Amino acid sequence: MGNDYDAQVLRWMADAARKELDENILPYWNRYAVDRHNGGFFGLIDGQNKGDPGHAKGLVAHARFLWTYAAGARTRDTRWLETAEYAETYLDRWFWDTEHGGFFWSVRGDGSEPVVSKKQIYGQAFALYGYSELLRNPEFGGPGREPQELPRTRPAEGPGRNAEVRTGENARGHQEPPSGASQSREPGGLSRLPEEQRIQDIRRRCGEIFRLLETYGRDGVHGGYREACEADWSPAKDRRLSPVDMDCEKSMNTNLHVLEAYTNYYRIEPTPPVAEALGSLIRTIAQRVVQGDHQGLFFTEDWSRLDRAVSYGHDIETSWLLMEAAEVLGDSNLRGVASEVGRRMAAAVYHRGLDHAGWWLANEHHDPDKPETRDTTRIWWVQAEGAVGFLNAYQATGNLDYLRAAEGVWRYCLEHQRAENGEWHWALDDQDRPDLTREKGGLWKTPYHNGRACMEILERSRALLASIEEKS
Repeated sequence: MGNDYDAQVLRWMADAARKELDENILPYWNRYAVDRHNGGFFGLIDGQNKGDPGHAKGLVAHARFLWTYAAGARTRDTRWLETAEYAETYLDRWFWDTEHGGFFWSVRGDGSEPVVSKKQIYGQAFALYGYSELLRNPEFGGPGREPQELPRTRPAEGPGRNAEVRTGENARGHQEPPSGASQSREPGGLSRLPEEQRIQDIRRRCGEIFRLLETYGRDGVHGGYREACEADWSPAKDRRLSPVDMDCEKSMNTNLHVLEAYTNYYRIEPTPPVAEALGSLIRTIAQRVVQGDHQGLFFTEDWSRLDRAVSYGHDIETSWLLMEAAEVLGDSNLRGVASEVGRRMAAAVYHRGLDHAGWWLANEHHDPDKPETRDTTRIWWVQAEGAVGFLNAYQATGNLDYLRAAEGVWRYCLEHQRAENGEWHWALDDQDRPDLTREKGGLWKTPYHNGRACMEILERSRALLASIEEKS
């Protein structure tokens, strides 16, 4: 590290990430995703940026909006905190199960009742991820802000702290329940409490989520976390995360995102119980989920693998999230374990998943023994995680091949994945043509992956450039 190429590429990546985040991603979702009629965020946004107010609203999407705008406020512009608070209020009011605790998987478009009431561990983890990020902001008791050497832009019109949510002919206050909402589900009312009390209530909410995950999600015998429970936390009849997933006891995806959530939670709650849970999960992922150079996707209770597929996007995402988790925890032994596993997976994705001519990442290889089962669809989140994962691998190794890969994938994102009418396309085909039939936003597609990629690129480029300057 330290030559002119390094610095030139890092400055370009940082500047492009800042511009993409401040001028495209955050303003886009603030403008088109907010449901000003019913509250919350639209459950579906089509390719023409039109939201569907009748579509069910998802827990994962709302938790990701909370995380993204809380992180945007912490790292870019404090005005984004308004959108983060808006997301938190809706989650607390309409997704939280006041009888059994935890968050429903989805609610009606008007918020009046749950559509799917089961407690998917994946969804609970994302809620903890988002709430923890809110508490990292100074306004909620967090430390000082990230350095802001790059210019910031004022967000486009957003919901604001006093935004109106209209129901029928009547203009009601911020996040007021729409007409016909069940009156038995009283809102948490966190936004109406004194500021210090509100902070403490959000901290308690994080603690509640953590305890529920540890009580009902964690497998104390074999390690890791199970997939799902019914609304009352009894074993779920259907444990699948989505219709395309396998109905199994455990999955890579759920455990990865519990890891992600616990890492963020430990930042604001560095207590022995959280440290123990995070350390245990780092070991489980490194020793059970990762098998060879890649991860399994679906498992039995005792971690017997049920599939043969390779998910390149999840592998490169895990490579950096696992290393980050060990670094945040501060355990030197686990840092070594996570670093070895993370580097190994990044190398495997670089050699087997990356197209070195077009600089895009393949989606999955359904059966590595059959070349024809390799899915080369360019999925938006896979590319975003690829840019971060390869930049992380460059930080860890100093290997310029990884920096070239990060640069190439990031250019691909901005030149091909980015949509002309804002945000990113869900997918591109093998000719780089966008799939215009897919939604622009929904349960799975939010500003979380590409927004986080921008923030990670900014932070990592800043650190690498500082290191280069010190050595020059």
